[in-house]
Formats: sequence, structure tokens, C-alpha cells
Amino acid sequence: MLPRRTVWCLRAFHASATGPETFVRCSRLLQPSTFTKSDAKQALCKSQKLMLDYGLISASSAGTFVLLPLAVRALERLTNLIDTELQQVGGQKAHFPCLVPGSLFKKTGRWDKLGQELFTLKDRKSHDYCLGPTHEEAVSQLVASLKSLPHAALPVMLYQITPKFRDEARPKFGLLRCREFLMKDMYSFDKSLEDAANTYNVVC
Repeated sequence: MLPRRTVWCLRAFHASATGPETFVRCSRLLQPSTFTKSDAKQALCKSQKLMLDYGLISASSAGTFVLLPLAVRALERLTNLIDTELQQVGGQKAHFPCLVPGSLFKKTGRWDKLGQELFTLKDRKSHDYCLGPTHEEAVSQLVASLKSLPHAALPVMLYQITPKFRDEARPKFGLLRCREFLMKDMYSFDKSLEDAANTYNVVC
């Protein structure tokens, strides 16, 4: 646990998007140190050790972690900042399913190209699905399915901040290279390659 003085300075604050600001007493804040002796013997990176020791995350299984309350609060603030910046340049937030039809990945060749890194499954009707590592196929299918998209609406910049999945052979570096992670991905649809380059420069 953090020293008492440090914990008191980290007064738990959370601003709800729909309700009043709320406070949580530090004495009630769930902030357990989940760093164990076995962790000390493993070759963990410094950031992972700190997050375990300071009660930000807890290891669930190889390459997956529980985000504890303080980490969630930090994540929400970071997400709000990203939303503000991307929407100022024309980004529109969406949310695509984590479960992606295998037919989309087979069409682009990524079903075979990604190999064992791709989490795959079948439904009760034996249809192939995967847990999306990224969503190029799903976003492209959506835009292609639109009957009409006026040029005045271009560029269309769709982004999301959602869980992604990758079956890493050797998960490491804590939250940086794990099997389930949160990623912000944006996809733009432009009139020309030149316009696409301009969109890239505006966003980046």
C-alpha cells in the first residue's frame, strides 16, 4: 500500500458525465497491493511491478489483468481527453462488436495471416468468428453497405476505444503486450489519396 500521507493526497475523485461529482473516502478505496513473492522472482518490467504494488491492477491470468478502481478512474480521464481531441478534428465515436465474423477476415486474408495470434471460435451453427485484434474489415463493411454517402460528408472519420484481443505467445510488459487490451483505433474514408494524407496529418 502507499504511505498514508501519499494515499491522502490521492483523494479519490470521479466526475460523472451524467451526475454530480462524487468523492470516495480513501479509507474505503480498494487499493490492494497484489505484488507477490512469486512476482518478485519473475522478470516483470518496472511499470508492471509498480502497478501491482500500488494497487492499480491485479493479474487475472497470463496476459490478462483486472483494472482496479484507481486505474479505471485514470483510464476514464484519459478517454475523455482523447474524445475531446478527436472530436475537435471531426472524429465520430462508434463501438463495433468484439466478436467479428470470420468471413470478413477470410476475405482479406488475415484469418490465415494472423495464424495463432487470432482468437477464433465457432457458434452453435458452426459459423467462424474471431475476437477482433483490430476492426478494419468491420468498419469497411459498414461504410460499403451505406447506400449513399455524399461527398460533403467526407472525410468520414470513425474511431472507437474498445477491448482488443491477441493471443500473444509470450505476454510481457504488463498492459503493453497482453492478450486483452484497450485500444483507440480510427478509420478514415476520403475522396482521394491526397485527402487521406491530409486527414492523417490533421489527426497526427
